[in-house]
Amino acid sequence: MTAILVIDDNEEVCRAVVSLLEPDGYVVHTAQRVEDGIQALDDAQKAGKPYAVALVDMRFDNYAGSECERAIAGKQVMDAALRVPFIEVIVVTAYGDTNGDVDLMEAGAFAYLRKGRGDAGMREMKLQVARAVKYRALRKRADLDYRNP
Repeated sequence: MTAILVIDDNEEVCRAVVSLLEPDGYVVHTAQRVEDGIQALDDAQKAGKPYAVALVDMRFDNYAGSECERAIAGKQVMDAALRVPFIEVIVVTAYGDTNGDVDLMEAGAFAYLRKGRGDAGMREMKLQVARAVKYRALRKRADLDYRNP
């Protein structure tokens, strides 16, 4: 079973992603707090059952603090996910920023998806998760972890 972790402060988004991915056979866990997401990543890694894909929100609106602090919280989650060998990180956000998109991809994100695109957005998410799982399997087979040489 392939495990997916969704880290998003919006409970509705978490439920929607679970409903979208579980029928395809994925085991989907969710975390709505920055700390819980980082802890879930660490716990799974320590247990020898790391997540294959992490869907990470980049702006935690429910996170107390300024706009900058909320963005930093999202970056902390992404940084924690990228420390896990062979994980694929898909950034999901409602805020578009072309420069930010490029920065995240350069940092190691597998894909960057925008929320709020209805059925087309959900189909794209499903496709990107499937692609990320396949890509991860190929990297593992080749023992190629480009982020942790």
